[in-house]
Amino acid sequence: MKNRVKFFSLWGFFWLLFFVVAKIIFLISNHIFLSHVRLSEILEIFWHGLPMDLSAIGYMMVIPGLLLLISTIYNSKFILPIIRVYSVIMLIIISFLIIVDAQLYQYWGFRLDSTPLLYIKTPKEALASISVWIIVRQLVIGFLIGWMGWYIYRKYVNTTPNFEKAKWFFSPVMAFIVALLIIPIRGGFGIAPMNVGTAYFSKNNFLNHSAINVFWNVGFSLVESTSADKQYYFFDENKTNTLVKGYLNNNLKPDKQVIGLSKTNVIILILESFTANVIEPLGGRPGITPNINQLSKEGILFTNFYASGNRSDKGLVSILSGYPAQPNMSIIKYAGKTRSLPRLPLTLKKAGYTSAFYYGGDINFANMRSYLMDSHFDDIVSMDDFPKSTYNSKWGAQDHVVFQRLFADINCSKAPFFKTYFTLSSHEPFEVPCKFMTGTDEPSKFMNSIHYTDSCVGDFIAKAKRQPWWKNTLIILVADHGHQLPDNLPNHIFKRFHIPMLWLGGALTQTGVNDKFATQIDIASTVLHQIGLSSKQYEFSKDIYSSHTPSFAFYSYQNGFGLLRDSIGVVYDCDFKKILETKGSPTAQTVDAGKAYLQHLYRDIDKR
Repeated sequence: MKNRVKFFSLWGFFWLLFFVVAKIIFLISNHIFLSHVRLSEILEIFWHGLPMDLSAIGYMMVIPGLLLLISTIYNSKFILPIIRVYSVIMLIIISFLIIVDAQLYQYWGFRLDSTPLLYIKTPKEALASISVWIIVRQLVIGFLIGWMGWYIYRKYVNTTPNFEKAKWFFSPVMAFIVALLIIPIRGGFGIAPMNVGTAYFSKNNFLNHSAINVFWNVGFSLVESTSADKQYYFFDENKTNTLVKGYLNNNLKPDKQVIGLSKTNVIILILESFTANVIEPLGGRPGITPNINQLSKEGILFTNFYASGNRSDKGLVSILSGYPAQPNMSIIKYAGKTRSLPRLPLTLKKAGYTSAFYYGGDINFANMRSYLMDSHFDDIVSMDDFPKSTYNSKWGAQDHVVFQRLFADINCSKAPFFKTYFTLSSHEPFEVPCKFMTGTDEPSKFMNSIHYTDSCVGDFIAKAKRQPWWKNTLIILVADHGHQLPDNLPNHIFKRFHIPMLWLGGALTQTGVNDKFATQIDIASTVLHQIGLSSKQYEFSKDIYSSHTPSFAFYSYQNGFGLLRDSIGVVYDCDFKKILETKGSPTAQTVDAGKAYLQHLYRDIDKR
């Protein structure tokens, strides 16, 4: 019995050390977020992350524990080899999670969970944000982590001789020891079981994220992503309906008409990663987007416009379906649900519009093809429609090439038409055919790619102004989401989600600035009303030009939300169960309104 308990204890202690090393690797890989962080705060990461580490280890020890229990009954000589194989498998899996998590955090701003599984069918595109060198480096690091773990396991853990013959009382004792694993698994003796918020201890969200055990987080995320209606339940139905009522579409007509024609052509240019932080008229860095800066004086600039979510696939659905992004899932991956969503191409088709979607990359990425085809676009143009000589090394055809195709197709299109073009060159790794910024660091490469796409936009608009269709056309420039660069913004703050929206075109009857708070989901109702169509289907989308709808923006990030109104704002983390950022003096009712909105959204998803 002594050998079994010793081996079982060593096995658990080995994994505790392994998870400590994993945290060190994560911190080193993301050291850029550690500026102005004290050593004592870094040490707290390990202490506050310990319960979650123990919970993960508890889950992992169940199988070896049951095998050791079996050995007390059958005394099988195959028990240790089976545990050895199990240990190797866990080393491979967890080493892989460590290297992926350490790299993706700087792009996504949250710890690895089930989200990457959304892109598993298109691994080439999922890896396109990362250079070959980084992939090779991470694989080497992963191999070294696994090899080091295996060396230590063989030298210090797998040294126990064959277990002695079991006496009659060994089995219940071993069963009791295994049963005790429930204590670390659920996080102790408290009422609340282990959850992500258990690791949170600081106002600095990076420190909180660093304390999370990546293996536990992935497993928890996979389990929790099964049913939408069981997530984000805060209030009873009556209270939820009362709180959320004023935030939903009432299909009332706008008070101000800014478009002169009912059969106006509509072009939406979705600009990859165009954060407001690089748009000078929105308070961003000067000189990065000279064309958009100038065009902002010629159209309508929406100064308080926000992304609904933090991923391209979420932004696409928000823009075309007027549907809010979700914190821990992406509805575009569920074809059965997206088919029930309203979609601008389909709505406009019923009004006599032709439509086309343009994307220089792989249209299969993130289940885009299914969503776009169900949206009834008449034509879908993607990377296969362009010669490989026009591709960058990762994503597909460069932006200027697709803009040329878009321009040529519009000149041959019958009015009224609806065109949507989703750019890609300003996505990581920011490979573009020009050199505006000389730096080789990530912020410089990012701003260089933004400058390139801005030049493509400027060239397209300049040529469009000379065409007959210009006077009957509305062109909407809007980002798919914000970005942490160039300022390394935290994942949750207001500034991270602030994006540009600019209306241009000869169809506009006025220019200027609109400072009402809104998000991507409000494009649908606002445009439809401006061209004389109903938006009744778009429950979440409000008309920005209607005085009967409140000025507000709601966005979601990984397991949290932000809610902004004219004078107040709040960011609430559902894991931390705490407010992370405020604007003005939000009340408890402000937080409750955000919770109710999120609850109503997930209730709606579950019904689809």
